[in-house]
Amino acid sequence: MEINEIFSAVKLKSKNFRCKNKYFRIDYSDDLDAMINQMTNEQFEEDERFPYFFTVWDSGILLAQHIIGNSTDLHEKTILELGAGTGVCGIALAVNENCRVIFTDYEEYSCRLCRHNCEVNNLHNFDTITADWRNFPDIKENIDIVVCSDVLYEKKQVIPLFNVLNTFLQKKIPVYLADPGRTYINDFLALVKNAGYSIQTSLEKDKNENNLLSAANIYLIWNQIYVFDSESNT
Repeated sequence: MEINEIFSAVKLKSKNFRCKNKYFRIDYSDDLDAMINQMTNEQFEEDERFPYFFTVWDSGILLAQHIIGNSTDLHEKTILELGAGTGVCGIALAVNENCRVIFTDYEEYSCRLCRHNCEVNNLHNFDTITADWRNFPDIKENIDIVVCSDVLYEKKQVIPLFNVLNTFLQKKIPVYLADPGRTYINDFLALVKNAGYSIQTSLEKDKNENNLLSAANIYLIWNQIYVFDSESNT
């Protein structure tokens, strides 16, 4: 069975979320083992295609809350999301801020899931792009900010992610990255610092849908003296 056939056969669940004053719905799956069991060894070992993208990770909501809570003006701005997964972060921003979101992910089915979740939330100003960080496509649109949340699961992702973000940072486009404390975040931050970029770190906390405390560090990364709206760079 082809990968997309396996993913398409997965039964989705629905969950309602609140980010600031807006509610939205995300369809997802938490039965990752069922998907893995249907893959052949060759399919799974091809880039270790663990289906992270099917699950809603708390860091995505926390990142959106942080950006909105800091009064960052996203009205009619264009947001690029890397490793979008279900699209939870970009959708939370879009329903609150009337911004355009370009969702990108390595898995084509993730992009399909992002489109689906945008449609169930009556969002129309979006696009999806299947993208490999090792050979990232040239984005023709003007991007205002880049966001990514909980994307550093494996060491091999560190350098490709930095290389992609570096292309935007060189254009003085700020980057927001949320991480709950993954093993390789320090390796990534070392690359950012060695490249001479500035980093502002904030801790975002909230109770998730199970009433358990979730937390993530939010890293605002920018090029030299660039200031993005109301965020403080000191």
